[in-house]
Formats: sequence, structure tokens, C-alpha cells
Amino acid sequence: MKKILSIILLAGLSVNLLAHTEDATAQDVDRFAAFKSYVSVLAQKPVKEWQFIRDYAHKKMNKLEISDEDQTHAKKLLKRGVAIGVAVAALIGGVIVHKGLLRKPTANFEFSNCDVIYVPGFGSVPEKSMLYMDAGVIPTNATGEDFEDTKKKLVIKKYGNGFSYTPHRSRLGQADDVAVIAKQVDAARKKVVLFGESRGASAIANFIGKASEEQLKKIQAVVLDSPFSSLEDVLDHRIKRFHLSCCVTAKGLEKWLAKRVLTKYEPAGMQPINSLENPSDTLKDIPILLICSKKDTEVPYTSSEKIYKQLKESGCQKAHILEFDRGSHGRIMQGKDKIKYRNAVHAYYGKYGVEHVEKFADAGQESLAQTQPEVGSFDRK
Repeated sequence: MKKILSIILLAGLSVNLLAHTEDATAQDVDRFAAFKSYVSVLAQKPVKEWQFIRDYAHKKMNKLEISDEDQTHAKKLLKRGVAIGVAVAALIGGVIVHKGLLRKPTANFEFSNCDVIYVPGFGSVPEKSMLYMDAGVIPTNATGEDFEDTKKKLVIKKYGNGFSYTPHRSRLGQADDVAVIAKQVDAARKKVVLFGESRGASAIANFIGKASEEQLKKIQAVVLDSPFSSLEDVLDHRIKRFHLSCCVTAKGLEKWLAKRVLTKYEPAGMQPINSLENPSDTLKDIPILLICSKKDTEVPYTSSEKIYKQLKESGCQKAHILEFDRGSHGRIMQGKDKIKYRNAVHAYYGKYGVEHVEKFADAGQESLAQTQPEVGSFDRK
């Protein structure tokens, strides 16, 4: 850290001297020269240390004589290396614990009369469902076994009465992801609640838009957290975010990069906004809750609004949208509005006969009452 700061300061001094060359005094120049010399010594130190380690190892392997001074210095380097190793291990351990990979979620409530299928977002892992469990919005009876479909590179994790799966990172909720959800719905012996986040939410939207009548009849409720209506929406959002709207090549570049990263993505394939265009009568009767944040920098909240508008105009009278003025992508349930998030979801569960915590549901009634706005309120200039 000291070396990095020194280099930054050196750069700052360099810019200052270049900008005020005529005004620079001899004292300024001397200070700059001294500081440059100090940074040069710092930069050479790692090189010298490496040369020492290499020479020391050579002497050790060839059983050559090593001076007491070199022995002492080698011990210092060893202690320093162990200290750095411990610090790095502690940092990695902290990240693992923070991600919840080595712990069980805090128990809040369980489903006994239905299964829950949780589908994480792009780059997430099944264990992220623990964050939703901790938030108290999906059941916490989280034990079970792993299932892996090596052909499609999909990982499905069973959590007691529920399932969680991570699609291959090159897909964005299209046919292969939909097929995995369909497989779990078909295997379920009870009614299911589908709970998805981001790309997982979009995969669920595609699934319910294409599901058979038999599959739809198994669905008790749907929760879609930060879904995108189409990849086009996401790309446009990123272009606006980086103020590149005036650049005619920005969109083409975004699409080119997306194609390189999302190798299995089909531009002409399933898109949630299209999949939900002509819902069946069975789908129209399924409760659907969309959740989004107006501060989402990854997926625009307008995507959720477009899906909600599509559902309402198609006759899905049980569609709801819960919008927050703050909260990052896929983390609303951990942000400042986490209590409102939890209570509103439980109120939604209670309204449609899903198991819930009564006190949470009671506290969320006011929020739920605001989740069915007129679609005209989304029209913008």
C-alpha cells in the first residue's frame, strides 16, 4: 500500500511540476528528485528480495555455505511470507463466510404444503438463495443433495422442500434454462412457488410463458426479482449508464461483446416480453409479483414495468409490481428497505394462499396495496 501511495504521489508531483515548470523553484526540483530517488529504491526492493530468495534456494539445494546474515534475512522473509499468507487466507475466508458458502441460513419459516424453486441470476450460485432465506422471503429448511447435469453444465441444488439451480453462464434464461425449470416442476409432488432473481427471474418468465397447462396448474405463485424484459433493454441501459447514447457504434459494440461472452445466447430466441405476450387462461390466474429498484445499475427497473404492463394488458389480473426507490441489483432484500421487502412478499404470499408469517404479512398490507398501479402511470415522455 505504501508503494502504491508513493507512486501516486510521484505522479501528482510530476503533473504539478509539468504544469508549473516556469514557477518551479530549485527547492521544488530538489524535493522532486529526492522523492523520485525514494520511489526508485522502493521499486528495486522487491527485485533484490527475489534475487536473494533465488540465490538462497540455489545455495540450499546445492548444500553451499550460507552466511549467518543470509540465514537471518531468510528467516525474516519467511515470517513475512507466512504473515501475508495468513492475511490472504483470512481475507478469502471472510469473503466465503460473507457469501454464506460455509454456513446454513438463519431459520425464519418453512413451507410444508408446497415446494419452492429458486433460480439465481447471471454469475450467481445456488447458495445465494441463503441470502433470500436470511431475508425471510423463501423457506429455510435448507439441507439436501447436489445434482449436476454435466452435459448442459447446470447445477441444481435441493433445499429441503425447494430447489435451486445455476444455469451455465453463457445462457440468459432461454431454452436450456427453461428446460431445467420445467424438469423440476414436473418432478414436484406438490404445488410450487417459483422465485427468481435477475436472469433467473427472466428464465422463469420465459418458462411460464411457454409451459404446458399441466405445468401451470402446479404453480401456486411467482416472484420475479429484477427481471429483464429483453437483452436489448439491458444493453440500452448500460449505454445510457455510461453516457454513450450519442455514440452510434456503442450499441453494436455491446451486442458484439454480448455475443462473445454469452456464447449460447440466441438473439432470436426466447425473450420474457415476447414469451408473455399471449398468456393462457391458466397463466392469467397465476399470481405474479415483480420486484425492482429504480437505482438498479445492471437491469433497468423499466424492464419490470414493461413485463407488468404486458401481463395486465393481457388479462393477468393477479400481476403485481413492487418498486423501490433505492437498492442495488439483486440486493434489495439486504438494503435499507429489506423489512418492507420481506413484509410485502409475505403479504403477497398470504393473499394467494402461500404459507407465510402472519405478523410480516400484516405489516406488509400497505405496501402490497400499492403493487397494482394503472399501466398508464408508467407512460413517460
